[in-house]
Amino acid sequence: MSRLHRYAAVLVLLMLGLAPFTPHAHASSGTFQQYTYNGSAGSRPYYVYTPANYQAGTTVPLIVMLHGCTQNPTDFANGTQMNALADQKQFIVVYPQQTSSYNSSECWNWFQTADQARGSGEPAIIAGIVQTVEQTTSQWGIDPNRVYVAGMSAGAAMSVIMGATYPDIFASIGVESGLEYQAATSLTAASTAQTQGGPNPTQQGQAAYNAMGSAARVVPTIVFHGTSDYTVYPVNGDQIVQQWMQTDHLASNNTYNASFNSPSTSTNGQVSGGRSYTTQTWNDTNGNEVQEYWKINSMGHAWSGGSSSGSYTDPQGPSATQAMYTFFMNHPQGQAPTISVSPAGGTYNGSVQVTLTANPTSATIYYTTDGSTPTTSSTAYSGPLTFTQTTTLKAIAVASGRTSTVVTQTYTINATGPTITASPSGSTFGGPVSVSLSSNESNTTIHYTTDGSTPTASSATYSAPLRLTQTTTLKYFGVDASNNTSTVQSQVYTITAIQVTASPPAGSYSGPQSVVLSLNMPGTIYYTADGSTPTTGSTQYSGPIKVSSSETLKFFGKDQVGNSGPVQSQAYTINPPPTHTITLKSIATEDGYIYPNDGIPVGSLAYLQAGSTPLNQAEISILSFDTSQIPAGSTIVSGTVTLYRYDPYYYLGDLGSISLDISPTGGFNNNNALEQVDYNATSGQTNIGYFNVVPTQTNQATTDTLSQGALAYINLNGHTQFRVHFQLPTSNNNQSDVMDFYSGDSGGAYVPVLSVQYQ
Repeated sequence: MSRLHRYAAVLVLLMLGLAPFTPHAHASSGTFQQYTYNGSAGSRPYYVYTPANYQAGTTVPLIVMLHGCTQNPTDFANGTQMNALADQKQFIVVYPQQTSSYNSSECWNWFQTADQARGSGEPAIIAGIVQTVEQTTSQWGIDPNRVYVAGMSAGAAMSVIMGATYPDIFASIGVESGLEYQAATSLTAASTAQTQGGPNPTQQGQAAYNAMGSAARVVPTIVFHGTSDYTVYPVNGDQIVQQWMQTDHLASNNTYNASFNSPSTSTNGQVSGGRSYTTQTWNDTNGNEVQEYWKINSMGHAWSGGSSSGSYTDPQGPSATQAMYTFFMNHPQGQAPTISVSPAGGTYNGSVQVTLTANPTSATIYYTTDGSTPTTSSTAYSGPLTFTQTTTLKAIAVASGRTSTVVTQTYTINATGPTITASPSGSTFGGPVSVSLSSNESNTTIHYTTDGSTPTASSATYSAPLRLTQTTTLKYFGVDASNNTSTVQSQVYTITAIQVTASPPAGSYSGPQSVVLSLNMPGTIYYTADGSTPTTGSTQYSGPIKVSSSETLKFFGKDQVGNSGPVQSQAYTINPPPTHTITLKSIATEDGYIYPNDGIPVGSLAYLQAGSTPLNQAEISILSFDTSQIPAGSTIVSGTVTLYRYDPYYYLGDLGSISLDISPTGGFNNNNALEQVDYNATSGQTNIGYFNVVPTQTNQATTDTLSQGALAYINLNGHTQFRVHFQLPTSNNNQSDVMDFYSGDSGGAYVPVLSVQYQ
């Protein structure tokens, strides 16, 4: 359907749609003007930002920005800074406005079926606003192939709907903290979708495709979502990407087959002084990006990288404004041309003639042969290219204002002799060895000798693997089809008995020993430590063997071609060292309790807390012990942590067992200070054991025996920290559901203690 026909439903807007109010800025710095749209589907105010220095009639892109609940165009423009980017890049920005007359919270009604289809409700109003601006050519020149829509929260959910209902208007869409198409069809379902996600995204992908109707096409999508968004939970970001994968799969006649779990690229990033993030992309079979997903670590419900001058922004995140603009400019409507190259790059003996073909044939091809990236200023292709030396060819095709991706082919012209490889190469072996000679070029003749003399063209011609049964010097060279001759190479194959040496040797030792096995030639050692005879199915030696108790090592060597040596045996008697116990008290200045997302650590009270707050937030405590008091070089055998209940109040008994996490050796957040970030800081190991009881009385003790895996994180050179928490993070009962334990500040007999047994 032509754009003219699509505009027929909104002809009235030419009379009613452009009624300007007082501009918000002077033309020299860009103008922000309010208008009112009236159409058959309804009426809404909207703002248009015209960038500084824009010349009326100049054709530029248009980006539609849909605000979130309780926001308005001015607030949204301030927060996203899209107008400032428009000044730099020269594009028009349109801000449709939802009013309290249509939603009490000024949210776009993305959850109402009347506002989820083409031709009615808010989608028709927003499309009508776009068409009004496009048709007002006296003020703006809009490139119809570069019209985009982006939104935040409810506006993001509506941008998804616009992509599904008007794919013929919007080239691609941007979604910040939104939801999939028809994630809900009622206000009640909307609340559920925000926290739990919508229906199956494959099902909703089909629904979005159905909504496209005859205008169906692949709609590239860029999605931003914070991993700590508890307004619109992160599952919704995943569902948006998956929904559009299915929609685009159907719209591409099943040629686009992306898998959510197998992105084309996955990149981790870090904003300087801000948040870390992961960016994933999914490409079609031609290498064109279709979906882009930014997951911002620890960000809540906000516009990533936005300005604090607007609401619902997180200045610490990567700029969603810049990323969406870049994505949009790379995804206009229309099909970019493609290039075919024949023959493909590769290795050729002598010159090669290369032909370039564009689709459509009307496209102009530009190329370079010096490795630089071609532009429209590069040489225009006019006929076959002949390469007589190694060349990297790069080419682009340009048609109707669209440019193909750069095609790169490297042609290696062979003017040197072949490379001959002996397998295995010369070395020491424990018996006969079969040697194969091969060339990196086909149709190569190889000549060789085995008596140490230099081979010539009259020497033996290689035709099958050579079996060597005694020490031999093999010399060889090759001649390729172009009569290029390689240099003579030499390999020495030494045949001798296989011998494995153990260090230290068998004997009686006080304390564990680290036994190193050495083979007198390249190969593999197999061993057992239980006295049984080793085979090739036994353990393969890869590093020193720790012998902690009396045992007999048996082993044999096998060379790289399969010859095996005799089984050898070494018996070790180990007299274990005595075990010592040290008891350490928690450090008062470093222990305390913490909430997950707000507040400051509490570290100066006589008690610690763990459990669930009245706000249903999990609460944890941090313990810290000076484990540098354990002698250096000691082996930790076991350990326990003991806590004592401070009082009998508050805990309701519904959070399960008490458990510990142990910090990395540098402490939580790589230091020993009590900090709010310790709550979610990376641990060495989590849930390293459960305390033997949940104490019910004041001063009652409870003890956690540390798991063997946790012992490796006890820091003999500094402090060791533990994170105390219940098995369940919250009881969700809106009550104070916590248990108090004595802290290091209590200073009495009930201070938390770490007991360590070591040798």
